[in-house]
Amino acid sequence: MSAYADTHTVGYRGKFYQIHTNTGELCERQFNLKKNWCVMVSPSTIGLHMVYNQLFITSKSDIYSVDIIRKKIKWNIPLHNMHKVLFHYPVIVTLSKDHVLSGYDFFSGYPLWKKNTHYTGLFETNGSVWVKTSRGIEQLDVVSSNTSNPIALDHPVQYLAGDDVFLFLQFDNGLVHYNRLNNQKVPMGTGFRILDIAADYVLVGNDDFQQLRSFSNHVISDNIQEALFKVHSQHNVVFAYVKNNEMALIDVKGSVFYNFTPTQNKVKMGYNYKLNNKLRGFYGNQQLWTLKQINTQLSDHDT
Repeated sequence: MSAYADTHTVGYRGKFYQIHTNTGELCERQFNLKKNWCVMVSPSTIGLHMVYNQLFITSKSDIYSVDIIRKKIKWNIPLHNMHKVLFHYPVIVTLSKDHVLSGYDFFSGYPLWKKNTHYTGLFETNGSVWVKTSRGIEQLDVVSSNTSNPIALDHPVQYLAGDDVFLFLQFDNGLVHYNRLNNQKVPMGTGFRILDIAADYVLVGNDDFQQLRSFSNHVISDNIQEALFKVHSQHNVVFAYVKNNEMALIDVKGSVFYNFTPTQNKVKMGYNYKLNNKLRGFYGNQQLWTLKQINTQLSDHDT
């Protein structure tokens, strides 16, 4: 069995869930890839999401909730002219291209609220949802649909990363770090943009230079030389890199290094899931590695 480019994959505990976008078949597989069951969903799938132990499928026309115990679709939410969907517990928030903002119950799909707005964007950071207005951004209460804590911006924001205190604000003309406690805005490097996010770290940079920073704008790695990729586990998602037959997982508690000999350079691509000391990568044909930890410190290595 292979996972091709037209397959979405997500790991959960000791299992994988995969859906083929061409056929719409969703399958649960064990960590050894043995098939447990399959169910037909939609051939127009564009995303597979495991959030708070709930499995969701997004297609061009619907959101589906999958009951992984009863092995069937529980309910679906029809989508019309959709711009953005966020699975922000305990509410699923959608924004249409005609600016209709809606909220649905996370577990039943029941509509909670719906309103016409002038919002042109919808963003999620660690713990918060933000809407984009003509004047800047505002924090959205996903339960009540009310907004608060407006931040006035001189330019339209294109992308957000951060938490409830610190925000990286990406504009067409650059990247700014914003401290909500003192309203301080610190411009980043020339041509910088948000490249990726994992755990409490943001990868920022341009085509020639990249840095890894914390949400508080502390530099974790000043000049990244290795290509970073994501490793998923049951509890979090972290950045990782491979160098000289070693793999490093960059965690907020300190990086952990493993002996690692990739069989193909494509190991940095696709979906990677770690379970205990096993790492399985999906990038065409799946590969399984047994990881042996090396007792070294991040200071001994250069990313």
